[in-house]
Amino acid sequence: MLFRSTYEASFRDGLRRALVAGTVYFRGSERLPSDPNGDVTRAVGLLLGEALPKVYDRYDEGAAKATDAVAGITALASAVNYQGLPPVFGALKMLGSSDGHTTFRLDSGPLAVVLARIADRAQFGETPTGRALIDYFGAAPFGWEQDVVRLAVLTLVAAGSIDATSSGSTIRTLATPNAANLVSNANIFKGASFRPRTA
Repeated sequence: MLFRSTYEASFRDGLRRALVAGTVYFRGSERLPSDPNGDVTRAVGLLLGEALPKVYDRYDEGAAKATDAVAGITALASAVNYQGLPPVFGALKMLGSSDGHTTFRLDSGPLAVVLARIADRAQFGETPTGRALIDYFGAAPFGWEQDVVRLAVLTLVAAGSIDATSSGSTIRTLATPNAANLVSNANIFKGASFRPRTA
């Protein structure tokens, strides 16, 4: 057993040195770790810290923890008025104010971007599903968490900007009983479709 643990430790050390001493290419440029004897996790973190903002250059527009987004979804579904929503709404610049009342900012930020995508698809006769929106905003240049996308889409329903269709029912507000599953179940959300509200 002692021989095996020594062998494994030697193998891990050799693999670590090989990984840190290796070369990474990003967009045609060679990227070398700053410390060839350093920690693999730190080296990868530094390389990704440089590359990811270039690949996901719109990530900051929807940068929020999934747990914060889920808390936002829960609060949104039970809100009578939109005073006192969790901080994730402010962090994502989703809230505005009009005549002393909390409103949703549909002219900029993630709500405007998601609404524009849904409207764009509608112009081509498509009603994007929750899955299609999660896939679109999860890819470059966005890289948003699926729960952030859910939060934005459900906020647009609450704002009266879009309608949802789930299990054959049209959902125009989150206060209706048939909206409960759409809000609480990510799989039902993925299967639902969304379109701009016309009237």
